[in-house]
Amino acid sequence: MIRWLLLLVFVAFGGLSPLQAQTPPVAPDTRELERVLALLEDEGQRTAFAQQLRAVLEAARATGPATPEPPTPVGLLGGMLASLTDTLGAISEGLSGATAAVSNVPGLWAWVEQQVRDPNRAAWWATLAWKLTAILIAGWIGDRSVKLALRPLLLRLAGVTPSGTAVRLGLVAVRMVIGLARVAGFAAGSYLTIAVVEPSLTTRLVALALVNGALIVHTVVVLLDAVLQPRVARLRLVRLDDHAAAYLYVWLRRLASIAIYGAFLIQAAQLLGLGIASFLVLQRLLGLTIAVMLAMLVLQNRAVVATWIKGATAWPERTKPPRVRLAAHRLAEFWHIITLGYIAVLFVIWATGVPGGFLYVLRVTVLTGVVFAAATAATNAINWVIERGFSVGQDLHERLPDLQSRANRYLPLLKVALRGFLWVIAGIVLLQVWGVSSFAWLGSPTGRRVVGSVVTISLVIGVALAAWEVISATIERFLTEVDAEGRPIPRSGRLRTLLPLLRNAALVVLVVVSTLIVLSELGVNIAPLLAGAGVIGLAIGFGAQTLVRDVITGLFILFEDTIRVGDVVTAAGKSGTVEAINIRGIRLRDAAGNLISIPFGSVGDVTNMTRDFAYASFDIPIEIGRDLETARATLASIDADLRQDPVISAWLLGPLEVLGIERFDGGLFFLRARIKTVPGKQWSVAREVNLRLQAGFIDKGVWVPAVPPVGSLPAPTGTAD
Repeated sequence: MIRWLLLLVFVAFGGLSPLQAQTPPVAPDTRELERVLALLEDEGQRTAFAQQLRAVLEAARATGPATPEPPTPVGLLGGMLASLTDTLGAISEGLSGATAAVSNVPGLWAWVEQQVRDPNRAAWWATLAWKLTAILIAGWIGDRSVKLALRPLLLRLAGVTPSGTAVRLGLVAVRMVIGLARVAGFAAGSYLTIAVVEPSLTTRLVALALVNGALIVHTVVVLLDAVLQPRVARLRLVRLDDHAAAYLYVWLRRLASIAIYGAFLIQAAQLLGLGIASFLVLQRLLGLTIAVMLAMLVLQNRAVVATWIKGATAWPERTKPPRVRLAAHRLAEFWHIITLGYIAVLFVIWATGVPGGFLYVLRVTVLTGVVFAAATAATNAINWVIERGFSVGQDLHERLPDLQSRANRYLPLLKVALRGFLWVIAGIVLLQVWGVSSFAWLGSPTGRRVVGSVVTISLVIGVALAAWEVISATIERFLTEVDAEGRPIPRSGRLRTLLPLLRNAALVVLVVVSTLIVLSELGVNIAPLLAGAGVIGLAIGFGAQTLVRDVITGLFILFEDTIRVGDVVTAAGKSGTVEAINIRGIRLRDAAGNLISIPFGSVGDVTNMTRDFAYASFDIPIEIGRDLETARATLASIDADLRQDPVISAWLLGPLEVLGIERFDGGLFFLRARIKTVPGKQWSVAREVNLRLQAGFIDKGVWVPAVPPVGSLPAPTGTAD
């Protein structure tokens, strides 16, 4: 805080530069000529004026011929920088002048003694003093006279209780008229006394300055009392408690009194012969005092205003939108810093005398508010459009049930991106408003290149995301599509295997291509990256030949549709159900629940036992000498029985065939039979046939009890049927 205060002091008093002397001269009017004439007739003023002329002449001789002025800077920042530059040159002159003033203190004291001892000068000062005193006392008497005359009316008004807004406004108006009447009494007494005492021109001007300052201060106090009513709460026009009203009244009255009295007193001192340098110093001191008082007022009310900002919105705290609540809390934390910054900027503009500085600050402040309001409104509109535009109707939701979830996946990202884009645009406009040539930079080659890169990167990312969603949604919809009755449409195993691989490959391609394009737009040379990727690919190809072989073999197996997910196969000596197929191998689950991973390079021969159709085969041992026709009749009866079962009949693709005697073994011959089934159900059908064979052959005496009744092709260990 001290450093900032010192900086303001430096700007204020260093700014006593030629900026104040650059206004063009104005032709003197009659009053100016009368003032000059009075100065020449007064011996004391004539002597002081002659001394000032000698000082100006000596300063002009010392500085030499005037150098041509540099061109006037444009804009607020340019004017402030120019003023501060002039300040650096004025510092040395100010220091030398201060040194001379300190060394000339005995001479100043001698001048004071001369003013006291000289009868003419002493009489002039005495006349000035008693006339000013008489004028101010007369004004005070006029004020008190009006107050005493209107005291009964004030007492009657004090007992009136307002019953409505109209009555309250009427009472406030009457009290304000009474206060203005006291001001008029002060003015009448002062002005009449000025006419009576017939002061000199200088005395009259000084008296008018003091009287006018007092009148303005009293008028401001009357207006503050009418609005705030610090002593009569029932007449208060604003919603403030007694403490807040009294606090504001005291501070505003203090600021008005110091500012107005200070300005008129400094003007009166100049009329009494105060030099222009001293006048400017006192003027800057007054401005700095007002700025410091305003800063104290802000800091004292930091917490109170912050609490008011947090609760000033129209919503209760629990139902307040998160963005509004966050903005209110941020503003409550930093409002005092913003206000102190504005106070400092306004003081610096005033102290340095930048032409049009206040209008510039007012304009950029209003435009800043407009830009923030427009950006906020646009953000809310975009949020509304996104929420409405991405909502899926009932009909579309029934046809595409996962569309809403996919849309909601990107809604937060889209909102953040659009809000960021809007606030970037708002920031560019704000920079232009505050004097930074952001629009010109956007039109420069660098700006166009940056904007083009940002647009290209955004388009690439957007197109990549859209392509990925289209590919992924199409594949998922195709694999999970249902018919009109809500039943899943069966897809071939090859499609259920290849389409997920295609989706993963598309993801890899999109990520790689998008990354390379983004890096290229950011200025990264991707040629070394591509060359390095090629070298790494060659190294991987030579060093991972087994991996390459697995991948190539797997591609051929997949394209030939040799194996599908869900098939029961025997590969590399292992049997089981295919659970997954990736680019390098397959995973089998055997009947014991073990997961078996087999690289494609180790597959070798593949036995697929569930492709298109299957046969349940039987080698039935029969004792030589038994009736073969009885066995055939029994098998035909079993076939008819199977077709009566609604579950088993759905698995059958053909009748039970008796192929004949397959071989002889000792006293037995083996009768071979088979039945055609759907893929994967041959083991279930074989178990049902074996169950019926045991009962039918034993009852008819076909089997030999000492020999196992049924022989069949063993079921693979990977089946659960």
